[in-house]
Amino acid sequence: MKALVLFGSESDKHVYQELIIGLEKEYTEVDFEVISAHRNPERLNERLAEDNFDVIYAGAGIAAHLPGVCASLSKRPVVGIPVEGNLGGLDALLSIQQMPFGVPVATMGSRKWSSLPLLKECLKGNELAINIIIPEQIREIDFVKSELERTEQYLKDSDIEYSIGSYNPNCLNINLVNRYEDILSDKPCLQVPIFNSQDKNDPQKALELLKWSNMGGFWFGINNTRNAICFARKL
Repeated sequence: MKALVLFGSESDKHVYQELIIGLEKEYTEVDFEVISAHRNPERLNERLAEDNFDVIYAGAGIAAHLPGVCASLSKRPVVGIPVEGNLGGLDALLSIQQMPFGVPVATMGSRKWSSLPLLKECLKGNELAINIIIPEQIREIDFVKSELERTEQYLKDSDIEYSIGSYNPNCLNINLVNRYEDILSDKPCLQVPIFNSQDKNDPQKALELLKWSNMGGFWFGINNTRNAICFARKL
């Protein structure tokens, strides 16, 4: 498998050098280029159109649009790497993680390279089967039920086999996280923060998202389980 690594600036060298070393242990080939989505969109279009890679690792800081633009232009799965600049990397994290439905980016915490081997373990076999992990103590709460109903409808419409339960090593697991204790950073799964309407609109929760993402693993936007599924379909 081949990984394409794209970063928005030469100044991110301290990040992408470490990333490339980690990826060279996981992929047969790693290609790298510095391309800014803002300053050189034409070259970005050209590179993505070549489509000679299996997965994209895209990193940027501040207004970190590169991963999202890659996801909008390529059919390949995109992993976003927020580069710490201002606000401890919070601005970059939210720019990458909070993608609209249908344009998924699996977001890693800043320099959490221990998660890299987990991505290749997410899928088992040739058939896509999804397992949704929901903490027992929140399963009967209305906002969780609502998210699950929306997710189940999408899975049914997409004709994807699925189950709901504890971690299943024979499926691609999507873990819904409402508390720090729910995080499964050491297992090959995709993680989705799930909040009620009050928490979802609380700016303080952004700091919690930053902390959670920096525990490791691959993260998606708030209450956006469907984007985790979209990403899984691209794998």
